[in-house]
Amino acid sequence: IDQPAPAIAMTFFDGSSTTELTALRGKVVVLNFWGSWCDPCRREMPAFERIHQEGAPDVAIVGINAKADRIENAMAFLAETGASYQIVRDQGSDNPDHGLIEQAFGVGRYYPVTIFIRPDGVIDAVQVGEITESQIRDAIAAAQA
Repeated sequence: IDQPAPAIAMTFFDGSSTTELTALRGKVVVLNFWGSWCDPCRREMPAFERIHQEGAPDVAIVGINAKADRIENAMAFLAETGASYQIVRDQGSDNPDHGLIEQAFGVGRYYPVTIFIRPDGVIDAVQVGEITESQIRDAIAAAQA
């Protein structure tokens, strides 16, 4: 918290394109690390979707699928939850379970993890474990302040 977010590249889930986290500067960025095996992830995903559907131009929600997740399980999970916000798949690294994004942010064994980044690129808050819609909204408001 209060440290610059790591400069990371993110590959979209379909593998078709990549973006840099720095390209989202000027917005509150909400990074949500999830895995298809994670029941709390399943419960909180609709809240992220509702906030995304509101279309706030100054908020970017990005779901980051755990490297350890099997692609077919992750795809089924996304189809079931109907998430339409940006979804990236964590990749890279020699670690079979944790990709470069998880390592850059220090995400470990526990899911979900949600990181809120201020428009200036500084980490504002980290939530380990399930988060409610009101907590997401409060954290976004705090990061905008």
